Amino acid sequence: MLSILLLLFLSGTSEVSNNAAFAIAFMDNVNEVRRTGCVCEGEFMPPAGKVIWHPKLEISASIHAQQMLKYRFFEHYSRGGMDIGERAKAVGYPWRTIGENLARGQITIHEVIKDWKKSPLHCRLLMNPKFKEMGAAHVDQYWVLHMGVRKEEG
Repeated sequence: MLSILLLLFLSGTSEVSNNAAFAIAFMDNVNEVRRTGCVCEGEFMPPAGKVIWHPKLEISASIHAQQMLKYRFFEHYSRGGMDIGERAKAVGYPWRTIGENLARGQITIHEVIKDWKKSPLHCRLLMNPKFKEMGAAHVDQYWVLHMGVRKEEG
């Protein structure tokens, strides 16, 4: 299964906006929200600790974003029916807690974060203090954020 997912990732036909500058900018935007706290559906969510970039979460996010573009769908399950946990495990991320935010149509990182803050479930995922790591992808109109904590972490 991993080889199929990696093949899909490596053979993607669209440009993926994942590079060091993208990773830093995305992580900085997420960490700024977590640093200051925010209101999710009328409830103040207190500041949460910083998250760091994890390359396997970036790969799982990129694969999902590329698949959504290629097959023109927008949902949390892959075309083969895999959920975020199964997809993260397939790329070798040994998660204990895992979450995913999706978005479509935003132009900038700031815009996608702003829209996620307006959605109660997306906002709560951003502010979940359990999450320690993240990876993200932007492919064409699709945005995918994966946040997690590995089994061996406290």
